[in-house]
Amino acid sequence: MKSTVTVVSAAHVRAYYHVLAHFDLGADPAGCLNAAWTRAADSLRPPSRMSPARSFGRFHARYRKAGGRAALGLLPIVARDETLCESALKSLIDLEGPPPQITPLARRAIAPLADGAGSKLVELLTSVIATERNTYLDAYFRANPPIGAGMESYLSDRVLKLVTVLFGSAPQQIVVFPAEALSTRSFSVNPTSGTHHIAVSPVLHNAFYQVLFALVQHRTNRIMRHHIPAELKANPASPITRQMRFDAAMTATFHLLLRRRSAEVEPFKVWARDQFRLSARSPDAAIEALHAMVLLPDEAVPDIRTLLGDTIEL
Repeated sequence: MKSTVTVVSAAHVRAYYHVLAHFDLGADPAGCLNAAWTRAADSLRPPSRMSPARSFGRFHARYRKAGGRAALGLLPIVARDETLCESALKSLIDLEGPPPQITPLARRAIAPLADGAGSKLVELLTSVIATERNTYLDAYFRANPPIGAGMESYLSDRVLKLVTVLFGSAPQQIVVFPAEALSTRSFSVNPTSGTHHIAVSPVLHNAFYQVLFALVQHRTNRIMRHHIPAELKANPASPITRQMRFDAAMTATFHLLLRRRSAEVEPFKVWARDQFRLSARSPDAAIEALHAMVLLPDEAVPDIRTLLGDTIEL
């Protein structure tokens, strides 16, 4: 069995992020949404159809109360099948266990929303999505070609050789969901070992960096388990813990490209600078720090270099 990249233009994924984009989450660390898409989509909306933004106040009132809101972006990609995703959302709303077809790893990813506040947030969001699809968005999708044309071959050519560096001979099944409303960041879930569901921007070079970063972070998160201080391990959702994991993945992605695809390093820096703007770090200083690996704890550097198969002294 070989590693593969499969691109799926899924209406339910596109609709989910389309609605989220109307709620101005761009400055939130959990947000990565494309305001330009929102404006373009709304300019095509029939005057008689109301925008999801009408629910802005109610959404944010529930969003602030939901301690697990960072998991909100993962919900449409916990399963490839739309019906199964809808069942998972319904289980959160009803405060019931997810359907058995939802894998244990996917359940763990969405578990932060499995409480009263999360239930109310998901209930409102799914209601707004259903209305938007029924009154406008599904007709838009039918009238326009699926997005992601050419993305599968583009990503396969660029990603699969690097997958071998990260995962060795273990085959990886990478399922990519392009969505117009995604821009700077992406969302990823691992439903099973060796399977990656990643929601990305439809812009090809952005999608490449987003997929590669998600794959690298899957590996570096495991490494960082041994290097995050004990007091932070107890709170994996803390901003400091998230920043340490983000820094490790960004550093490893930079060095993977430096060693294997040097022509991509400068374009990657441009993309990475936008990523760091959504973090607590100064973007310019963070970019300068990538080469010397100084964003990593000293004791993590040998492990990251081992991951990359790197014996070069920096």
